[in-house]
Amino acid sequence: MPAKRDPPRAIIIGGSMSGLFSAAFLRQIGWRAEVYERSPVELVGRGAGITTHPELLEALEKSGAGTGELGIVVEKRIALDHGGRVIAQKHLPQILTSWDRLQRLMRATIDESHYHLGYTFEGVEQDGSGVHVHFAGGKRERADLLIGGDGIRSSVREQVAPEVQPIYSGYYIWRGAPKEADLSEQTRASIFPYFTFFLPERQQVIGYPIAGLNNDLRVGHRRYNFIWYRVADAQKLRRMCVDERGQQHDYSVPPPLIRSDLIAEMRAQAQAIMPPQFLDCLANMQPFFTPIYDFSTPQLVFGRVALVGDAASSARPHMGFGMAKAGGDAQALAEALAGHDDIDAGLAAYNKARQPIGERIMLHGRKLGTHLGARAAGPTACRSWCIAATPISATCSPKALACSTCAIPSVRARSIISPRRPAPGISTCRPMTICCSSSTPKTCSRPPSSRTRRRITRASSARSWVRLKRGARRATGQPGSRFMTFPNRQPRGASASWRSKAVAFTASGTPADAGRTCPRCSTASPITSL
Repeated sequence: MPAKRDPPRAIIIGGSMSGLFSAAFLRQIGWRAEVYERSPVELVGRGAGITTHPELLEALEKSGAGTGELGIVVEKRIALDHGGRVIAQKHLPQILTSWDRLQRLMRATIDESHYHLGYTFEGVEQDGSGVHVHFAGGKRERADLLIGGDGIRSSVREQVAPEVQPIYSGYYIWRGAPKEADLSEQTRASIFPYFTFFLPERQQVIGYPIAGLNNDLRVGHRRYNFIWYRVADAQKLRRMCVDERGQQHDYSVPPPLIRSDLIAEMRAQAQAIMPPQFLDCLANMQPFFTPIYDFSTPQLVFGRVALVGDAASSARPHMGFGMAKAGGDAQALAEALAGHDDIDAGLAAYNKARQPIGERIMLHGRKLGTHLGARAAGPTACRSWCIAATPISATCSPKALACSTCAIPSVRARSIISPRRPAPGISTCRPMTICCSSSTPKTCSRPPSSRTRRRITRASSARSWVRLKRGARRATGQPGSRFMTFPNRQPRGASASWRSKAVAFTASGTPADAGRTCPRCSTASPITSL
């Protein structure tokens, strides 16, 4: 009688959401899973607000964590102007929660004996049948599979794919979470129940309610998650990462050590542009800043090492899809392993299924953030009214593809075209071809042919009116069925309102809508759908 084989064993590096999801789903298919976390204490108070998506809710249910009392339900999104008036709204029910709440739900799915604190991963050795995992202090573990679920600065990825590094987006966020009870009555009534947007030029401010301390969901005990996106080049960010004691930090500064002059400067600049409701939030919170990075790995599997969650790819937070992706990666990995008798075949199936998804999510995050940075089509495309034009894609002409500046032939042209009025500074409303031969986007020296330009202009005009007929009102900018279409002329004296109406709801898009982005630079193409 053949000896009974032990179930396969996985070592998981990272005790946050990716690691916990992986452990939960692997146990369901009969694997043994051990989670190793670098922190010597339980992970609490890491992060703030989280927006949920159907993929996250599904992962929570299937993992056994459940979704009971998950967070706060908001019914709609609103956009404010400088005076704090609501200028646009969209009915979009969504559950908003906090990192702490999700961590506690998932932490309860794993037994204490399989969750190990205070272990720092140092290296991995592979042979034909498994891995030998090394930890600081001399501890060594043997397993069939090593899973890297240790976040965007993954030590596992650093060993198996050291060439893959997070890319700075060119902007960062100020954030905080004031208590509901500390906010004014006017703020609580006007924005607290909603997902709120305000969009000054090349910036974005959002806010939404989350649970209070210890996941308290009672009225009056909750918090309001405040996020302010701001542009900063790498040199400015490095100066910001010098703390109160003069110490230089690589990526961000612990909140208590952020320099007081940075906070004072931020508050002064907010006074000039913010609606009163968001100023109230700023006055009642401890602010801290987080630089925004993203990246995508060309593969998720390296022998018997697999990457999941932010260790595999990380998108800009405009979609709020990080937790959903972590759950989806872990679930897909378990399903692939369960569906194949051979572990290596299962890992190959996981890589094929999830690597393109992670890349699409990253590209869509870049697209949603294009209004924060310089547009790839040129400086005039940064004007707010250009968002109202109908962008379409067109293939580069053969001559343009052959020109010296067009280093990425597979990248298609992105056009910002107004059938009624060309962009300021452009004599003819012709498409701008996006190429990249360095770290910054360039335009091809040879534009498409005149025949191509005429075809693009006709198509743009026709599509504009089709979208108008779908329900978008030209005068008010109310949302249509799928797109939001606006007049091509910007109302005088209303740039902030105009931009808010045009961009506030782009975050409700889906990864499938992601536009192509140059793979060699971190700058996305112009917004391609609203």
